[in-house]
Amino acid sequence: FYDANKDFVSSFKQGQGGFLSVKIPNGVSFVRFSFLHFTADSQFKFGVFGDSVKLNRKLIDSMLGEVYSPLVWSDDYVCINGDSIETTSSGRWPTLLMDNIPWGNKTDIAVGGTRMAGEINSDERVARIPLAATIVITGGGTNDWAQNIPIGSLATIDDPTTFYGAVHLYVHKVKARVPDAVVVFVSNPFGCCPDRFNSSHDDSLGIWNNNDNTIYDYARAMRDVANFDSCYYIPVYEESGINSENFDDYLLREYNSGAQVWVYLHPNDDGAARIERVIESHLKKIAELN
Repeated sequence: FYDANKDFVSSFKQGQGGFLSVKIPNGVSFVRFSFLHFTADSQFKFGVFGDSVKLNRKLIDSMLGEVYSPLVWSDDYVCINGDSIETTSSGRWPTLLMDNIPWGNKTDIAVGGTRMAGEINSDERVARIPLAATIVITGGGTNDWAQNIPIGSLATIDDPTTFYGAVHLYVHKVKARVPDAVVVFVSNPFGCCPDRFNSSHDDSLGIWNNNDNTIYDYARAMRDVANFDSCYYIPVYEESGINSENFDDYLLREYNSGAQVWVYLHPNDDGAARIERVIESHLKKIAELN
């Protein structure tokens, strides 16, 4: 049991078998369950009875999620790569993901300001993936969008100067580095640059770049290459719920001194939580296949 600050209050341990009813102590806002089963016949149900303690189920779910078997990813070494949205400092969601899943080992090699058609798929970056890594989660595309990297298509998949080709080349490099690792791509969420006005679209939010592409176009390109190369794709852009109507609720307004523009690209705490929930839910499904 944890209080509103997520500080430990107390714990309770139940032996094997039987029905367990637990009275939640006063002042508790979060409940964490650790559930270990030894047979395929085990069942687990969660319910709240009585009115003595009112708990915010959303808060419980944000910490608990679903019950993990200790075997799910618990022996795996996760490596996260990408741009600033995949860093623990600016992206925030990697910290949540690495805390919420009981990884055997974990590392984040993402670097802010880098492109998929550039540093992310460079030999130097790929060489930083630990040889012991068993799952590599990679994002990117926002800086490719911001710097007007041509998207290309499946027809240009062998041209690494296009985004399609860069993702394809990255897959081959990662598989050469860690042949047995699970390769997962995550799209970056919605983002915009209001100071970059595209007159051809009457684009006051700065959603379109100079090549008439949005971050969503790069997300779809990442999905296409992941499918082409038989990798996994997690649709953060599509499922996080961050969009042109609510982005200021979930993204930070920051000044990019290099480009001298205001941007909405990095998630705040609420945005990071949304992104992490999408990724975590898909990773549970991926675990069932590996």
